[in-house]
Amino acid sequence: MTHPRNIAIPGGKEIPTLLIEHEQKQQWPNGNGSVVEMEFPGHDVIVISDLHIAEGLHSDGRYTGPENFFYDDALARFLADPTNTARPTVLVINGDFVDFLRIIEVPFDKNGIPIMAQMQQWSTLLTTIGWGGDASPAALRGSVSRRQRKLGLGTSAPQSAWKLWLANHGHQLLFQSLASWLARGNQIVITKGNHDLEWYWPEVRNTLRLILAEHIAANNNNPSSIAQALQQVVLGRLHFIDDALLIEGSLYIEHGHRYDRNARVIGPPTLPMKKVEPELNIPFGSFFNRYLLNRIERLHPFMDNVRPTQNVIPTILRENFWLGIKIIFWHIPLLFRLIRGRYYKAYLRALANYVFRRLIWQAAAVFGPVIIAAILACENWRNQFLYWIGITTTLSSGAGDAIISPGVGDVIIRFFLSAYASYLLGQMVSNIQLMGIDSMTDDEGVQALRRRYPIVTMGHTHNPDQIIEANGHAFFNTGTWIPIVQANSAELRVDRTFTFLRCVRNPAGGLVADGLHCWNDDARRPDNQTVLHRE
Repeated sequence: MTHPRNIAIPGGKEIPTLLIEHEQKQQWPNGNGSVVEMEFPGHDVIVISDLHIAEGLHSDGRYTGPENFFYDDALARFLADPTNTARPTVLVINGDFVDFLRIIEVPFDKNGIPIMAQMQQWSTLLTTIGWGGDASPAALRGSVSRRQRKLGLGTSAPQSAWKLWLANHGHQLLFQSLASWLARGNQIVITKGNHDLEWYWPEVRNTLRLILAEHIAANNNNPSSIAQALQQVVLGRLHFIDDALLIEGSLYIEHGHRYDRNARVIGPPTLPMKKVEPELNIPFGSFFNRYLLNRIERLHPFMDNVRPTQNVIPTILRENFWLGIKIIFWHIPLLFRLIRGRYYKAYLRALANYVFRRLIWQAAAVFGPVIIAAILACENWRNQFLYWIGITTTLSSGAGDAIISPGVGDVIIRFFLSAYASYLLGQMVSNIQLMGIDSMTDDEGVQALRRRYPIVTMGHTHNPDQIIEANGHAFFNTGTWIPIVQANSAELRVDRTFTFLRCVRNPAGGLVADGLHCWNDDARRPDNQTVLHRE
């Protein structure tokens, strides 16, 4: 499946000059934890996150398995709603706006032969956004490895720009809506998440600027006015944030992936230069998405949307046993072989230490109660064990048997000792978080932010949440706009929350949180988001 390729990319020197000069004026801090302070006087603020758009709708009317976002029309209606257009507003897309990891279409056919029309358009795109490398079709063809032709392009600047261009043509209405939002005098801020680290590249940021300017020009029925749309609208109203954003000292916004062991980037943003074009240093969890989940979701869509995450593999085994076996014994080992060649020793050492610690506690949780039950089942071992923990002071058959003589008392003691041991080991497992995080509220770094700033909002976990503190401070998680499949013993449902946070101006002009909301697309209105507290 391919997108329609009758793409008109503007040429000329004016547009790349505008983009390059604007990008050179921007400050792009590197390193985890850098906070950019901004002010938007008189503007309300809306925060959404985790759209995870990928290739979108193809020319044959279908989506690929890894696609998660099917709600372009719902988002368009949300942005056009009168409650969001009554006054100037800043739309913050707080991470994972574009899921570059899930864009797997390449400008090659199934036999690995380049599609020259697409190669030429890729070349024209890179020239238009001002990329300084060799943008000839021949050079681009040679830059795509055999593995990338099979699994999708990599994370270099030119390949990431092409991915974003594909996302635009599969999600036309979404990008048109964002362009209209800017044209009405509003602002857009995009923060970087673990699935769209590619915003690091100036070429990717310039591609989005070009896309939105094209849509604005098209809405005005004047395709030749793209440069004018850039100058008058896009360049001054579209902003990119590397790590965290602080608006007017009170609203702290961060995606939150750096509080997740599997999603944080360890080391510099790019890998050591070993190729013609540098690649991004993606986190450990991104390898699972690119080399494992993408392959799974071609056959079983939405597997990455299953919550809790530990139910993914059991669900696959139940639905397709042999595929699950292949994943466990073939795809996962292949994944680790790929990682070994990409990550430096320090990362592997930290990763091995984390995995090893997890496996030890997991083994203890599984085998600990079994061993204790076996001890209690054997009379000699039982007496030794009870003597060691102090329940009896002698190993002689008289005193020991008097305390736990066969019968009901013996059974009760065995039961409670086994249950208590299982409880302790279960608490240990829970405390070290064997699986991915479902909430960041207990993280020490997040708690420090909650104490420091009146309003803190994050995303990443896909679980909507809000906590109103006694001192008036508030923490929000804006959830996601993609389906979430709850699959556990307590519930089985599909959520589509369309969650957002709105901050409005008080009479003094300061920002205050108006609470967590969800867009009710059926009723065409925003509703209050229901949040459950779970122990």
